[in-house]
Amino acid sequence: MSRYHNVKESLRGIESQLQIEKPSSVLLVVDLPDHREELGSVHIDATRAVLDWVCKRWPNSRLCLGAASRQNTDLAFREFGYVHLRREYPALTLTDLNIVFVPEGEMVIFLSGAVAGSSPSARWGKLLSVPEYRYTPTGYMWQRKAQNELQTAPQLVIVDATVVRDEDHSFEPCVRREGRVFAGVDLNTIDRLSCEVL
Repeated sequence: MSRYHNVKESLRGIESQLQIEKPSSVLLVVDLPDHREELGSVHIDATRAVLDWVCKRWPNSRLCLGAASRQNTDLAFREFGYVHLRREYPALTLTDLNIVFVPEGEMVIFLSGAVAGSSPSARWGKLLSVPEYRYTPTGYMWQRKAQNELQTAPQLVIVDATVVRDEDHSFEPCVRREGRVFAGVDLNTIDRLSCEVL
């Protein structure tokens, strides 16, 4: 099965749990940590699956796709093909969450890749924290510290674990194929599930 198909099937499985009928706006936050780390970033096919599902379910909703890369979010959008999504989805706007704080969305969806040892809630918490632009030995980078308590949580969480990157901080990260996708309306439940399985 393809990544696109797996994500679409996982979304179909949890449709009945969603509380929102017709949101006026949908914010899709994708995890793109760095333009140089393709393995830790959400694959564009997973994003297309979510966007197709959203457009079919809520065709008149405004769409915003947000991400916050450590160095350059616009470059991450270009490197991973996200800039082409604007041609495929004319209602879509791309937003750098390092510059614009998480915008309001009546429906908020968090799409994350799978990194062993890093929970979806920890990555979401970092997105909610205020970024600081600092100089590091590898150049200027946006740095965030995870908040202890989340002020807001997404209404839908998707973890694409088609491929899992083991977080070992080495120059050659270990990658394993899992072929799974987790989706649900509760961030803590998805945290527990991904920790148990991955």
